[in-house]
Amino acid sequence: PMFLWRHGNKFLLEFEPSFSGDQLGVNWGAISYFALPGLIIRGGYLVLPFGSYNKRFAAGWINKFASDPEGVTGATDYAVEVEGGLQAGSMKWSYDVAISNGLQLLPDGTTQTAGITDNNKNKTITARIGWLPLSNSSLELGASIMSGKVADAGSKSENVMANLYALDLNLIENIKPLQLNIKGQYSIADIGHADYINPVDSSLYSFNNHTTTGYIMASLRPAFAKSFIKNFEVAVRYGNYTSPANSLFGTKDNSLAVGLNYWLNWRTVIRYTYEAIDETNRVSTELGGTHGAITKSNSMYLQFSIQL
Repeated sequence: PMFLWRHGNKFLLEFEPSFSGDQLGVNWGAISYFALPGLIIRGGYLVLPFGSYNKRFAAGWINKFASDPEGVTGATDYAVEVEGGLQAGSMKWSYDVAISNGLQLLPDGTTQTAGITDNNKNKTITARIGWLPLSNSSLELGASIMSGKVADAGSKSENVMANLYALDLNLIENIKPLQLNIKGQYSIADIGHADYINPVDSSLYSFNNHTTTGYIMASLRPAFAKSFIKNFEVAVRYGNYTSPANSLFGTKDNSLAVGLNYWLNWRTVIRYTYEAIDETNRVSTELGGTHGAITKSNSMYLQFSIQL
């Protein structure tokens, strides 16, 4: 669940808890101040504005599928943020900039958010700019960047930087009696050079820490039909996730998902998703991996989601 509390016209408190077994956690929690038309100032534990999926489309009652795209890059972090938009003739622009503690480089070359206590003195900048070129705002194109140091202060790799880039699109077009929805995102993550310890023989090794991930999805709904079929929606999504070869987490995943949704109303949906994933292992034998091994998985989901 997500809880919202508004105080007057200026302040909004958002909080979304998470539950795992008997543990209570926080997905995000933030206070927003609506300073001016087109200007929001926010602080707290935030979904960072990298790409569009995690911040805007991942919620169950918005997403077209019961699962997330493979490897979509995103982070929730302690941050301050400035967000807004402006009119430019018949076009519109949106902007979203956050300063956060940033990511922490782990011993295998992966990253995680540093948490409330930063692991170094550097802060991470995350920013997204969106362009809506059409007067009806049916199309949005976005570009994002995230940049900051990731290694622990005082370590040999303390100057290692993480630079991430993303492009995204969102199109909603009414072709009566159908409504077409296309969304996509492509991102690149580059982590600077660092040496790691081989778990097999404790020797040092390194690799090109470059990861790409992307997805494209399309859905059709007869939203303008006269009968109950207007409540049905069919969707398809292709995704790819490619992490560094010769790393401990090297893989190349291709996924295909198809879905059938039934909308009880604009905020309540029953969703069926079938997803197939082909995973090719890219961990070298020198690191104890099975390079080239292929794993296939198939999953089915039945989901009910509502926004109260």
